[in-house]
Amino acid sequence: MKKLLKRMAVVIISVLTFFSFAGCNALDAIYKAAFATIDIIYSNPISLSAAMDKVKDYIKKTYPDKDYQIDKFYRKSTNDYVAEVSSPTGVDEYFEIGLSANGHIEWNTHGNVSGGYNTEKRLQSEYGKFVTQKKKNHEPFPYDIYATLRFNYYYGYTKHKDAFLPKDLEVNGVYDVEALGKVQGLLIIRAEVEKPTVKKAAEILLQLKEYADEIGIPFYRVKIELYSIGRMGDNFLAGKPKVDVREFFYPDIYEEGMVERVRAAHEATCAYYETHSKSLEMDY
Repeated sequence: MKKLLKRMAVVIISVLTFFSFAGCNALDAIYKAAFATIDIIYSNPISLSAAMDKVKDYIKKTYPDKDYQIDKFYRKSTNDYVAEVSSPTGVDEYFEIGLSANGHIEWNTHGNVSGGYNTEKRLQSEYGKFVTQKKKNHEPFPYDIYATLRFNYYYGYTKHKDAFLPKDLEVNGVYDVEALGKVQGLLIIRAEVEKPTVKKAAEILLQLKEYADEIGIPFYRVKIELYSIGRMGDNFLAGKPKVDVREFFYPDIYEEGMVERVRAAHEATCAYYETHSKSLEMDY
């Protein structure tokens, strides 16, 4: 105990000396010395090996039926620890566990596993690769196409009656992404054109459906934004799209009345963004 008090006294004196040279008055120095001393005493991290043992014990107790293993374990600059954990037998079973400097479990992201988020990300990636492969084997479409699967309906998006929500997905489940594409496939086109009009958007959508049908890309909805030349992106000339359609559905893409349907979708999108923030909205 005496040794501990002596060490504390040395620390306090050292900190006081530092602050006095830094030009602080006595009262400020005392306050700062006290808080600095507390920080030094209580932020002293446990060893890396001891922290890892804490994580291993936590995993065994919390997930006794799982084969989780620690892939990476490291100390952050704040002296906290992070463990990256996964299952060698589960493609969607990976998450992180966070420990405080003194080894207390503070958080984990296992909810991404149990809530279907990791499965959602995997299926989105698989669908994107599926579409990319289809495009590689055929003539390119005149505009860039970004392909994903929509599982998020938080922002008023329309849900197909057969579509999955993340919580409905089976962790590590095997799914046919081609079949998923028919009810959850989302194709996104953002393009600069000479005349960004509703009529031009209608033409592009008709082209897209013909192209997708021809090369075998199933999709359910399209998001399309048309900009004037030089007005798309993050540069200082960037502006709002002249034509902005949040979602346009595959069954609605046909010649008769196409321009009117696209105009209605554009106007609905503009009305929506008058009361909602586009910057917070996710594409998928």
